[in-house]
Amino acid sequence: MSKKKFNKDVEFGTPEIITVDEIGYMTEDALRDRGNRLEMERNQLAASGKNPYLWEVELAYIQREQNIRKSRSEFHLEYLKKFGQNKNFEDVLDSSHSDNVDELN
Repeated sequence: MSKKKFNKDVEFGTPEIITVDEIGYMTEDALRDRGNRLEMERNQLAASGKNPYLWEVELAYIQREQNIRKSRSEFHLEYLKKFGQNKNFEDVLDSSHSDNVDELN
C-alpha cells in the first residue's frame, strides 16, 4: 500500500496501482470515485511542484474504461432503436444482411 495523505505538507508515495482486469470489474461509482481521487491527488502534486506522472497514467486507464463503457452504452441504445425488442431473430438477420449488401453496391 502506498503512503498517501491529502495534506499539502506531507509527501505522496505512489498511487495504488490496479490491473486493467480489475478496472473492468469496477462499478460505475467505484470508477468515478477512483478517477476523482486520482485527479485530486494529481492536482495536489502538481501544485506542490512534484511530478504527477504516475497519477496521470492511472487516471488515463480509468478514463479509458469510462469512455469504453460510454461508447458501448451508446451503441447498445442505437441497436435497440434500430432493431427494437419486438422483432424476432430472422427479421434482425434479414435487415442486417440487406444493409450489408446495400453497402457493398
